[in-house]
Amino acid sequence: MGCEPTIVSYNTVISGLASIDKMDEAYKFFNSMIDNGCEPDVIAFTTLIHGFCKAGQPQVGHKLLNQALKRFRPDVFLYTSVIHGYCKAGDLDTGYFRAVTPKASLDVISYTTVIKGLADSKRIDEACELFEELKTAGCSPNVVAYTAVIDGLLKAGRIEDGLKNFEEMSGSSCVPTRTTYTVVIDGLCKAQMLPDACKVFEQMVQKGCVPDTITYTTLIDGFSKASKMDEARKLLDVMLTKGPEPTAVTYGSIVHGFCKLDMINEAKEVIAQMRERGCEPGLFIFTSLLSYYLSKGRAEEAYQVLTEMTARGCAPDVILYTSLIDLLFSTGRVPEARHVFDSMIEKGCAPDALTYGTIIQNFSKIGNVEAAGEILELMAKSGVGPDCFAYNSLMDGYVKLERVDQAFGVYDRMVASGIKPNAVTFNVLMHGLFKDGKTDRAFSLFKEMLEKEEVPPTLVSYTILIDGLGKAGRVSEAFLQFQEMIDRGIIPECHTYTSLIYSLAKAGRIPEAKKLVEDMVKLGVNPDVQAYSALITGLIDSSMVDTAWDVFQEMMKRGCAPNEVTYKVLRRGFRAAGRALDLEAVKQHFSQGVAMEAGS
Repeated sequence: MGCEPTIVSYNTVISGLASIDKMDEAYKFFNSMIDNGCEPDVIAFTTLIHGFCKAGQPQVGHKLLNQALKRFRPDVFLYTSVIHGYCKAGDLDTGYFRAVTPKASLDVISYTTVIKGLADSKRIDEACELFEELKTAGCSPNVVAYTAVIDGLLKAGRIEDGLKNFEEMSGSSCVPTRTTYTVVIDGLCKAQMLPDACKVFEQMVQKGCVPDTITYTTLIDGFSKASKMDEARKLLDVMLTKGPEPTAVTYGSIVHGFCKLDMINEAKEVIAQMRERGCEPGLFIFTSLLSYYLSKGRAEEAYQVLTEMTARGCAPDVILYTSLIDLLFSTGRVPEARHVFDSMIEKGCAPDALTYGTIIQNFSKIGNVEAAGEILELMAKSGVGPDCFAYNSLMDGYVKLERVDQAFGVYDRMVASGIKPNAVTFNVLMHGLFKDGKTDRAFSLFKEMLEKEEVPPTLVSYTILIDGLGKAGRVSEAFLQFQEMIDRGIIPECHTYTSLIYSLAKAGRIPEAKKLVEDMVKLGVNPDVQAYSALITGLIDSSMVDTAWDVFQEMMKRGCAPNEVTYKVLRRGFRAAGRALDLEAVKQHFSQGVAMEAGS
């Protein structure tokens, strides 16, 4: 006959399986133990309950605890294990805690477990309530309970309450630890109470509690965020001479502070210093440098930082990748921009809709609609799905190349895919049609906008319409649309006025053009050089040289500096009228700051 396993044998196997995190197998063995008529003891239950709670399955531990209650009275350790398991899993049920309290004499560790869990979950009011209950239950709060409550209060912005508990702790037999001091310093720094944070730091040192790297880094970060870089640097020097050794996080706080203050040379000095001590920059430092160079439009340095950081295994986020791609395009570094995009995908950073849209927009701007179209196809295959911005950008690219039919092809695809056009879509297509001389079709598209309540015309829409109608010689219609725009509550800007002024003046409707300039002034819209030049051009074309000169004089009085176009128009008008002396007067005006063509 074989020997039947004993309770000791079962417990040994259960304990072994639990120690290697094979809780499901341990539970099966536990059930087979019961099936074989071997009654589990407190050791078996304790092992399983503790193991399941530690593994993040407090519900199973709780179920086992209920089974244990039918066999024996569990001790406080079992209750605390389940409580800790729930807290660790973020499933904080203070009702459960209160329900088990009468069944067991819960100790300070049990209370502290829940208090810390509540505080970490930002349920600070409940944590404080339980903390007070702990005091009245005959238990003296320990350092973990005090620190958890202080930390929770400070993070909740309840600085006064947090400091009150810190003072109470300091006056009790519970001595604040390094963690406690660091928590208080961090809270005060975040509350921008740096002088108070420094006092706590000094108090810490005076009490014989030695600050560690985290403590120093916390205070350094506070100084850096407050732009107090001299103080931050002094603390770093203390660490470098006396210890503890700074980490990449410590250096990163200072580098970020210098970058924020546009002190890039000082930031680079700190990086050189950390490398001398064998500490290499991490993601945070590279991100600070990359963000700085991007904000300053320094594409070459930004590209170099990206190259180095990716070589070291530090990948920027999708926002930084997209910003760098945009900057490289804007500075003419198209191959580098494409390389960054390819590298981004290779490194596992999935482009989002803005990334794809940015590339499509930039390729379209430089007239490479074929490359833009390829990116659109790639976007569709990626699962991101082209959005309105991407489609609009490609349409705009075709319009700039005067390939309006292909722009409408993109529009048809966009609508077929379920993407609703917006005002920009209509504006781009209207502009293309006007450029292509298809005035009636452009006007019809505008009327379609009016019919679609979800896409009302914008100021840009009206400006494109007014400009297009005017250039097509349909000035009365342009003027009518200008009035309708105002009736709709859309306030015209200088460019809108300029388009209509030019059209009116060119059509010989000088009084109306002059009145528009006067209306601009009355409405507080200062006519710019384009507006004045448009009126002057119309007057010169109508052989009204004296009136053109009067407008020029008014322009100068208003502090609006003429440009080369203004000069050329006036020069043409005066020469045509044989007014050499007046031409010399124009030249004198321009010699005061407006560049003139050589030999003019």
